[in-house]
Amino acid sequence: MPPRKYLPLTPDEVIQILKGLGFVHKRTTGDHAQWEGMVKEIRRVSTVQLIRGTYSTERMKRLIENLGLTPEEFYGIDKKISKRYFGH
Repeated sequence: MPPRKYLPLTPDEVIQILKGLGFVHKRTTGDHAQWEGMVKEIRRVSTVQLIRGTYSTERMKRLIENLGLTPEEFYGIDKKISKRYFGH
């Protein structure tokens, strides 16, 4: 079991996961980038705020819930992040 349910990630790491899910970049306005894709046969749009540093656990929770995924499904998409989340 991971030490935290929601592992804080950088915007670049979130984008890597979105790409792994098959999402495509739609547009960037200011410091917000919109990504669009299908999750479990439902069209989803995810907005990634392009900030320095990492997102809070609360922001990660909202992002993952908006995608309709469990934390395990989300963090399991990218091998490197998966190792950090699952600890192996």
